[in-house]
Amino acid sequence: LVTGTVFYFHKLSGFVFIETGLFSIFVLSFFTWYLLNITIKHLPSKRYLIIGKEEHLKDIMNEIEKESMRKISVYKYINPSPALLEVEIKNRNSSLDYKSKHFDSILIGNMKLANSVSDILDEAKRENIPIEYFPNIVEDVLKRVPIEIIGDFEDYYKIVFSNIDRSRIIKILDITFSFLILIILSPFVLFSILYILALDGRPLFFKQERIGIDGSKFYIYKFRTMDDVEGKAEPVMTKSGK
Repeated sequence: LVTGTVFYFHKLSGFVFIETGLFSIFVLSFFTWYLLNITIKHLPSKRYLIIGKEEHLKDIMNEIEKESMRKISVYKYINPSPALLEVEIKNRNSSLDYKSKHFDSILIGNMKLANSVSDILDEAKRENIPIEYFPNIVEDVLKRVPIEIIGDFEDYYKIVFSNIDRSRIIKILDITFSFLILIILSPFVLFSILYILALDGRPLFFKQERIGIDGSKFYIYKFRTMDDVEGKAEPVMTKSGK
């Protein structure tokens, strides 16, 4: 009788342990997702005055705006003359407070155009106006190389790609670490699959082609959170993506 009681006790403890572990995984995943969304909503937004042609940069900027949850936006695209850029900077500096500023930073989307107004940009730096470069914001937000404009920043990417070290050890560690993370997050992945199927149906994943080392192509897969809707210019959030 004692042996049976001890066995039952251990069996019950194991069940409770598994149940508590699974519950913790789902609760912590949801809590992390909730905190992340709250944090993003309270992040300050940033408006860019973009030096570059709208037809070349608009698609990528639209992607950046969506990925940043509209925290990054476009004030204006300009193909600047020195006089035009000076007017924009003057209007910004004449704003009475931060919220009424026309733009927060200058974003260089074309080096040739930027070089034609380099003196004005140097003056903007002296006036503490932030100046950023298009490849950096694409890589930070979209986590990819902007193939569409790589020719406009040829010197920059020659330096970047020349410093790539193809280490087999790093590749093995990447694969191993990714596999372990996938196992740990598998309950959350399963929950996400069921959640998307219940609210939006198929397809489950968004597929997009990317360019890797030496121009090799590969595909990335993400859970589908947006849909193309007929009659609308831009994709809309799915029920599961909200």
